[in-house]
Amino acid sequence: MGLAEKQFVANLRDKRIPYHQAQLKEIFGKDIELEVQWETIETNMEALKYIESAGMAAVRTALSKLARQPPGKEVIAETIQKIVLVNESDIADKKVALADGVLSLHCAWDKSFDGWYSETDLAKEIGNLL
Repeated sequence: MGLAEKQFVANLRDKRIPYHQAQLKEIFGKDIELEVQWETIETNMEALKYIESAGMAAVRTALSKLARQPPGKEVIAETIQKIVLVNESDIADKKVALADGVLSLHCAWDKSFDGWYSETDLAKEIGNLL
């Protein structure tokens, strides 16, 4: 991992993840951990550029949309304790999963729009899992 990637990861870890976690707490009234599986992305600058907007912000917005309709907020707060973002190398591995309180979002963030979910599609995928 080069200097640029290290700086990008540090910014995500120290500033952006806490910001998105605070937003989730404000919406749901509880702490929802946001984790990035760094080993899948830390050397991929192209994927790092998109993981916040197409990953962190997108999942927060999708959950927000689902929370607007009763009983979405309560179901999400009861069901999801952690969100894990995993960068995949192949678009075919793109998926959303929910198990044991962990919502995992597997995307190929360096593959542009085909590699990740739109906020609307992500809300549908998550809604189907709840």
